[in-house]
Amino acid sequence: MSLTFAGLPFYDGIPDDAHAVILGIPYEHGASGITGQAQATTTIRDAGTWEDGIDELRRYNIYDLGDYAYGTRKLRKAIQSAPLSVVMGGDDSINICVVEALARIHGGLQIVSLDAHLDVFDPQQELNHASWLREAKERYLTKESPVYVAGVREIGTTKANLKWCRCNGVTSVGDDLTVLNGISRKRPTLLAIDIDSIDPSFAPGVAYPEPFGFTSREVLSFVRSFLVSHNIVGLSITEVTPHRDINDTTAKLANRIILHSLMIWATVAM
Repeated sequence: MSLTFAGLPFYDGIPDDAHAVILGIPYEHGASGITGQAQATTTIRDAGTWEDGIDELRRYNIYDLGDYAYGTRKLRKAIQSAPLSVVMGGDDSINICVVEALARIHGGLQIVSLDAHLDVFDPQQELNHASWLREAKERYLTKESPVYVAGVREIGTTKANLKWCRCNGVTSVGDDLTVLNGISRKRPTLLAIDIDSIDPSFAPGVAYPEPFGFTSREVLSFVRSFLVSHNIVGLSITEVTPHRDINDTTAKLANRIILHSLMIWATVAM
């Protein structure tokens, strides 16, 4: 592998001494209409290169495992190989693989999703990036496992979808990220960030931009505080769409969110 994230060492295989791992799932077959998300794993890595690595991360066994095919046993083992797994998409449907892998080893997993869209359409009708949250919840989590979604501002959420959320422990908290600081701090948590949760003025490179989103500063501040206070076992960044980006702005933003997350997590967890 010629380029790794932030100059981290590349590990070819499944490590047994990792403190954290980062990997990509270049998958876009769950995208409806606009594709290109499969190119994001490379673009995000390219958006920030440090030949000598990052000093704050060198002290820990943090590996870039490269890219994996969607839905494979190797992917599941890679996600399960460290206390923290950072996964780059790909479209939102890659989160199904992430939830499956984490739920197998972390009982009581909860999901915190930042997204402009609720993503709970019925997967029986069409399994794609707009139904991943419902698919993951129904297949891999219990009804009691809490799910929180922040940043939803799409127009057209159906009454049936809202009813399903009420009946299945999915809570939309609007645009108040501070509410999430009050959820269980002990439960193992997947923080799933769809980059379109951020306003398109900061993140233009997405398939379906929605105005009135979070600022990049708001998301970074939230991620920093949330990583300090909660039991984060997984972080995913999805829906970066490079061919719609402007000067790699969105890829750089995703890169920096991951980088800051790793540095904060390493300081707190280690």
